[in-house]
Amino acid sequence: MPFLFVSLTDQKNQATLVIPVDAEAAAVAPVHPAGLEGPGPMEKFTNKLVLITGGSSGIGLALAKNLVSRGANVYILGRRLENLTTTSLEMKKNRIDPSQRTGIISADVSREKSTIRILESFQEKVGVPDYIFNSAGIVFPGQVENIPIAEFHSLMATNFFGTVLVTKTFLPAMLVRGTGHIINISSFAGFYASYGYSAYSSTKYAIRGFSDVIRAELKPRGIKVSIVFPADVDTPQLAYERSVQTEIMKEINASAGMLPSEKVADSILKGVEKGRYVITPGFEPTLAYFLSVTVGWALYPLMDSLIKSAEKKVHKNTAS
Repeated sequence: MPFLFVSLTDQKNQATLVIPVDAEAAAVAPVHPAGLEGPGPMEKFTNKLVLITGGSSGIGLALAKNLVSRGANVYILGRRLENLTTTSLEMKKNRIDPSQRTGIISADVSREKSTIRILESFQEKVGVPDYIFNSAGIVFPGQVENIPIAEFHSLMATNFFGTVLVTKTFLPAMLVRGTGHIINISSFAGFYASYGYSAYSSTKYAIRGFSDVIRAELKPRGIKVSIVFPADVDTPQLAYERSVQTEIMKEINASAGMLPSEKVADSILKGVEKGRYVITPGFEPTLAYFLSVTVGWALYPLMDSLIKSAEKKVHKNTAS
């Protein structure tokens, strides 16, 4: 089957836009004119244009495959072209209609100028997304005195400013159109200060603050915003985290549950369909978030107790 490839590369700033489009489908199914029809009581993804950052692994990958299986036109953004290419093949397998379009964008959201250029090219050639899932994120666990300042900057550049950058790039066109839905992936650590995650948690709290404000500003103008607070998810990032955690961190997290990324993605999309602002996939983050907004002060002594217990166990194991 013939394909057209639109490739725009910024060699200096390491950003590439690769848009594979089925040529026959393009002839009969032009880019969906998002937002022309009024939304129903439940949001649907069929024929909608979706952009997912961090879409080549973890939650982003699970969202991409799920959305394609629901009939959406899905484009994923990530740093590693080889991973994106593999994911692109997986997305194609999940299509329910040959007219669906999928594509990849190789870019680093922490690189502001090159990312803006590549996203503007995407908007011109593909369109303005109906849904933006800001899922790109990195982590650097460790006690605060052992985390270099450079890592604080690096995490903030990707996790927080990357979310702001992608949102602001498409927001003007969304506002002109009068519709759109922005979904920001925060974390359990975005409302519950997690021991050993001072750099990461700071970025996720920042995403929460940003999301709270733009929700209030954009809702009257037709733009929906959601924020997601997942706990531990079975992803390559979590595997990395656990490989570098301190003994106390491992002890604190020993009883924590872990959800498959596919289940988390399904929970996120159910929340988006229902137009929910706060989405907490799974029982643990749902209960913890409820407690944080009702008796938030009680979480501090709880954390103190968990740390104290973990320290005793670690010291006991060391002594023996």
